[in-house]
Amino acid sequence: TTKNRKKATEPQSETSGTLTLDNLTETAEYSVVVTATIGECTKTATATATVTVLHPTVAEPTFSGTTTICQGNSTTLTVNAVHNAESTISYAWTPASGLDNTTTYTVVASPTETITYTVTATATQSANGVTCTATNSNTVTVTVNNPQLTLNNISIYNNANNTEITNATICKGTEVKLTANTATIEGNTNTYTWKKGTEVLQSGASADYVVAPEVTTTYIVEVYA
Repeated sequence: TTKNRKKATEPQSETSGTLTLDNLTETAEYSVVVTATIGECTKTATATATVTVLHPTVAEPTFSGTTTICQGNSTTLTVNAVHNAESTISYAWTPASGLDNTTTYTVVASPTETITYTVTATATQSANGVTCTATNSNTVTVTVNNPQLTLNNISIYNNANNTEITNATICKGTEVKLTANTATIEGNTNTYTWKKGTEVLQSGASADYVVAPEVTTTYIVEVYA
């Protein structure tokens, strides 16, 4: 008896009933032709077997979305990992802190401090009761800015000689300088908006505002860090 095994049109004549296949990279159909010979008489039989090769692939995940927020705010992050068409993709986010979900491709992140998330993408391919997976991961950092601000009071100075006026009382028409006293916080950039009622008089980086009121007037300063 002679067994002739082949893949497609590649014949292979052997007498063994076993064929070992190593490092297969693609699905292929194999056939075996068995020939029995007695004298000048022969008889053949043919059988085929398809070897399905599962080979899921997944690229390094990429991210979209705002990655710098103010403390108390949130941001929507979206991850994408290119994978082969035959596989399905799933995601796992770690740590879970500040996330509304840890297994979806889009999450809402509301961390209270700067944090780095790791996302692992898993491509899964199954057939005939066999499941194969491939994974890849990447990180994304969400920076949380938390400016600190302390507004102590407003000082009033005679603008002519820089003498402080402690009782907030002046003669009509005297030019005075109003100074917003804020605590200095490293990294802060403050914006000062001076108002009279709802009217904006001045807005910018200066903590000082010079005015010469004709009547008793209340001034308001709003400070943004």
